Amino acid sequence: MKKLFVSLVSIAIIASTLALSSCGIVQKHVQTEEEKTAYSLNAAVSDFVKSDDFKQAVINANSTQARLPISYLHYVRGKVFDQAVRESFETVLDYIRRLLDENDKIDDSLFDADPILGEKNDWGYVRWQSTLDYLFTFSIVYDQYKQSMNDAFTKYDKYLPVIKDYLTELDASVSEDPYAYIGTAWGFQFWNVLPMTAYNLGYENATPVSDAKMLSYYEKDGETFTVSAEQPNWNGFSGRPLASTLYINSDKYSVKYEKTMQGYYPKAELAYDDWSPSVEKLVTLDELYDNYDVFIGEWNTYDPQFAILTALAHGLDVRSYKTESGETKDILSLWLEDITVEGEYKITTLNDMAVALSYSAFVEGVKNPTPLGLYSTDLAVIKLDK
Repeated sequence: MKKLFVSLVSIAIIASTLALSSCGIVQKHVQTEEEKTAYSLNAAVSDFVKSDDFKQAVINANSTQARLPISYLHYVRGKVFDQAVRESFETVLDYIRRLLDENDKIDDSLFDADPILGEKNDWGYVRWQSTLDYLFTFSIVYDQYKQSMNDAFTKYDKYLPVIKDYLTELDASVSEDPYAYIGTAWGFQFWNVLPMTAYNLGYENATPVSDAKMLSYYEKDGETFTVSAEQPNWNGFSGRPLASTLYINSDKYSVKYEKTMQGYYPKAELAYDDWSPSVEKLVTLDELYDNYDVFIGEWNTYDPQFAILTALAHGLDVRSYKTESGETKDILSLWLEDITVEGEYKITTLNDMAVALSYSAFVEGVKNPTPLGLYSTDLAVIKLDK
């Protein structure tokens, strides 16, 4: 009798399921709110990457800072870059030849003498600040080029050993006091550019001195952090918090430092001569929700997207961000409001594209989505097509 009852119940369930299926009601998977948001964001990104605006934005990205948001596309499955974009990658990567001496070694003196690499205007360098700054861009574009070639070996692989030699030699100078100035993008220092460049190119243990320098930020006197973060970049990534994502698995790493000690942009307009404000004057991740929109003057614009991107890169859930004081904030909602047009999400910039892809990757299970690292098909967890 029991078996008959179970059989009848099973038949009833199957019948009801078939009936609902015929009405289009039954779904394979009931989406969470996070998954629904990610799906809608992916649709918006899909429209953007098919546009001429996207293509031109990628081709015109001439600096290290401008290249980083593009790297979030390494989480996307399928073809993203067309032939024209791939050729623009090759143009940037080919510049490496301009830095090689007769022995095929990198020679710093060739940078300033070069009309493209060392080009200057009244404001300073046009594209890159030093050989290292260019090599950081090389490592980023190398990742993007590998994706455009579908993870194949590339003709630029032959330069990897000589770049590694250069990075290792330069890393040793980090321990020198005082060490020589090496130009980097605004908000970066060469001891955080070195490990990121090495990581992007797949080198292991190539920058031990820089690694130690980066971990020193987490030093404490009791419960007080003793090392302050440097001047952030208000319009892009800052080097220290981005590079520190490489050390999340270290025993010395502190997420509290990342939440409270790193500033992103001023809370209010600064005095004219206050270009190196202390963290008390800056918006940290813990303060981002309450200071997402601030007025910092006509010349002092800011891009809060990079604070969101950095939080995600440290594995922090920006939809349910927990502050050190125990409050929970939905930081992402503030950004979502900014990209909502007539009830739908619209992506029109590389910065917003990066946030959308970073959050979608996080929802797909990537613990700390980042623009860093070598492209691999294993990373491609996002399907853009509607």
